[in-house]
Amino acid sequence: MYAEDGWPDKLAKEMSQTVAGNPQLMLKEMALRELHIFPRAASHSVKEGLTMLGAYVVGGFLPLASYLILPIQLAIPVSICITLIGLFALGGLTTKLTKQPFLKSGARMLAIGGVALLVGLIVGVIVGK
Repeated sequence: MYAEDGWPDKLAKEMSQTVAGNPQLMLKEMALRELHIFPRAASHSVKEGLTMLGAYVVGGFLPLASYLILPIQLAIPVSICITLIGLFALGGLTTKLTKQPFLKSGARMLAIGGVALLVGLIVGVIVGK
């Protein structure tokens, strides 16, 4: 891959061997070259933590909001739809970081979340009996 980028063959081979012998460097190279995720400078843990807190509160409230304003029989399917739409949107938004296709990332997150939702629903029905 280095030779394809224009590096001289001898240097490209040496770089490949160096990367192959260093798992941390290999991980960075894979993230950069395959996922197009560029390394960041310093981390801002408190700011990032507060951002995550806000995301959890908003993400958790959206599906629950239907229970506050709708009858329970109508709130359940509305909540499920909101959750599935939110999962697809979240997967699609990750493309800003991963540079993957929007629909593919959205569908992947929807599938994973949908399976988790189904498992939770089945367990709830079994435990509820």
